[in-house]
Amino acid sequence: MDYYYYSSMTDADLGPGYYIGISIVAIIAIIAWWKIFTKAGEKGWKILIPFYNIYIMYKLFWKPAIFVILIILYALTAVGSIAASYGLTAAFLYGGGSAAFTVGLLLVSVCSIIALILNIIFYYKLSKSFGHGAGYTVGLIFLNFIFLLILAFGSSRYIGGGERLDAGEEAGTYRYREPEDR
Repeated sequence: MDYYYYSSMTDADLGPGYYIGISIVAIIAIIAWWKIFTKAGEKGWKILIPFYNIYIMYKLFWKPAIFVILIILYALTAVGSIAASYGLTAAFLYGGGSAAFTVGLLLVSVCSIIALILNIIFYYKLSKSFGHGAGYTVGLIFLNFIFLLILAFGSSRYIGGGERLDAGEEAGTYRYREPEDR
């Protein structure tokens, strides 16, 4: 006897509660990042502008150059996806193209792993910028939404992105960024 399982579930089957719930979570996350930005001395509205908001995050908590590296990694991931899709299609239609598929899959895999590592380091830098340690970083990685709310609405204070002082100042110390006027 053969058993078959299929699902005809569509977006309409999820119901309005799903979309309302997702919208509420997104709005709360925006509010949390707004509050984190203001704690760090940036204007909160900057979180609303796509790509610019990520640039500001890397400027505050790490280095803007890492943002550029991530953009390059994401572009290479897109190229790898296209190559893998082409290779797979060519393999089915023409019996060739396995090299394109392999190279594309390898490019996607390597870029994704590097991006994941950079994002983990970013969360570490974020937690250090507010005076927390590795445990808080683990919380940001696995329970991101909850730990962002704690960071935004808790007693955490922005102490700086770990920028080194200039040579004229005391070497080996860090300076703290004072919040700008809102």
